[in-house]
Amino acid sequence: MSKTVSTPAGAAGQLCDQHGSALLSLATAMTRDPLRARRAVVDVIHSASAHRPGAVRSELVRHLFERCGGAESVSARPAGERRDLVLYLACESGLTYQVVAELTNLQPADVAGLISEGLRHRS
Repeated sequence: MSKTVSTPAGAAGQLCDQHGSALLSLATAMTRDPLRARRAVVDVIHSASAHRPGAVRSELVRHLFERCGGAESVSARPAGERRDLVLYLACESGLTYQVVAELTNLQPADVAGLISEGLRHRS
């Protein structure tokens, strides 16, 4: 059973415990810079704990995605990295393929294709 956290510091700690590892993985993949990734995760968790204590991973991922370069970061990547990033956004973060398309400025059909290709590539 999850306990209620009433302070921003307590909320940040809880968010970090629940989502920190996944957010750091995404940020590192997007920025290719571990220090920048850690700073982005800290900023996003701090912001979420101060303003949205009940934030869920998908909301944190949206904010982190923008903090780490957003759609421009996706379009500049080689095809394999773009596929892996789209797959992560859809499968690991809980975002729908439509939301991933919106975030990345890709067509929904292209996102669905990248997810399908990524799943085949995984196996």
